[in-house]
This record gives sequence, C-alpha cells and structure tokens, in this order.
Amino acid sequence: MKSNEIRILAVDDELGMLDLIRVLFKKFNFSIETAHSGNQALELLDKQEFDLVLTDVRMPDGDGIELAQKIRNKHPAKPSILFMTGFSDLLNEEIFHIGAEGKFTKPFDNNAVRAAIETCMLLPYLRWNKAPIRDNYRLNIQHTGKSVQLWDDEKIVQFGRGGFFASYSKSLPEKNTVISFELMLEQPVPIIFSGSGIVRWTHPRSKNVAAGVGVEITYMPEAESKKYYELFRDVRPFIPSPYR
Repeated sequence: MKSNEIRILAVDDELGMLDLIRVLFKKFNFSIETAHSGNQALELLDKQEFDLVLTDVRMPDGDGIELAQKIRNKHPAKPSILFMTGFSDLLNEEIFHIGAEGKFTKPFDNNAVRAAIETCMLLPYLRWNKAPIRDNYRLNIQHTGKSVQLWDDEKIVQFGRGGFFASYSKSLPEKNTVISFELMLEQPVPIIFSGSGIVRWTHPRSKNVAAGVGVEITYMPEAESKKYYELFRDVRPFIPSPYR
C-alpha cells in the first residue's frame, strides 16, 4: 500500500496535538482525518473506512481504551490501532491484548511513528520475511501440543494476530529480549511455527495460569507465516494475555 492510500484517523482531545499530527502526516503523504474524542471517532468510523487509528489514551469524552475495545469488538483486525500517551502506566500486556499494535510516548519520534504505521499495513508474510541477522538468542521457547484449542484451554500457548503468549517455567526474561521459538502442533494436520521474536511483556504465575511471556513475531519463514495468517488473521488480540 502506498503512503497516499493509507487512511488514518487521529484522535486526541488536545487540538494543538491534532494540528501537529495533521501537518506531519500530510508531509508523509498520508490521508488524515481527526477527532477530538473517542465518541466522535466512533461516529466517523461508522461513516468511513480507515486503515489505522492513532489515538490518545486519556480523553474526557470516551477514552482511547474504550475506543479500541469498541473497534475490536466490531472489527477484530482492521483498522490497525496505535496508542499515543503522555503517561507510562499503560502496560504493553494490556494494549496488545486489546488488539492494538503498539504505543508511543508523547512527544513521539516522528520517523518511528511513520515506520510503525507502514509496518501495520503489511500482511504478516511481508512483515516477517527478513531473516534475522543475529542467531545468538537469549533464550529459545519450545512447545509441542495436540491442537490450538487444547493449548488455548490449558493456557500453554495462545495465538494472536501479531504474536503469541507462551508459558515459560524458567526465569522470566527482560522485556525487549530477542528470542527464537518453535511451536509444533499435531492436529488437525502437523504444523510448525518457528522463527524469532521480541518479548513485549512478561507475567509471573497468577492463580491458575503459569508464568509466561508475550512475544511479538519478527521473523517466520514464508510458508509458515502464510499459514499463521490464514489461521489467526481474524483473532482480536495482537498478542493475547491469559491474565486479562
């Protein structure tokens, strides 16, 4: 998708911020509409189609979390959602489970936001097609199971559109650790998902759920990534959390 074909809805109750975003995104050649509240954004989304929603979190008339939840309840995969916030209390575990694909802290890096938007527009097998340069991973995650449903029921591995939760019994890694993985399933036909990823969140053991990690996939062989997309493209979470 070319930049001028990407339709973005920016949502923020600070009108000055919306003006800055409008100027910046027009410079990037994106098509941009704005809304000053979550509720106004929902009205626009009922009338128009957007490829991505970039939203503030804390707004008085329908906040960004509520907006993202309502979007995902109606549309599991599209539009893509990115958060921008001036606060640090919004957890990666929460935003990825809602179905958003990332967050930026205000003031954000313009080029990083542009790159994130362009990445959001790619199908997984285009997003994940570059083999990693490094192979000295900090850890390797391996699981073998009967089926996706059994893994999900037992909270061993849960799949999202952009990554997965995996139980992990060893010492939990730090956030942003680069890892390798191999997930092998027996049913309905033998499937292997392998590649590399980045740990986006970790969680200690909680109630009946084992300790685990949320992993965003960064590389997967093309045949495997196409199968992954076929199976999980309509899943609501970007990276699911069994603790939510």
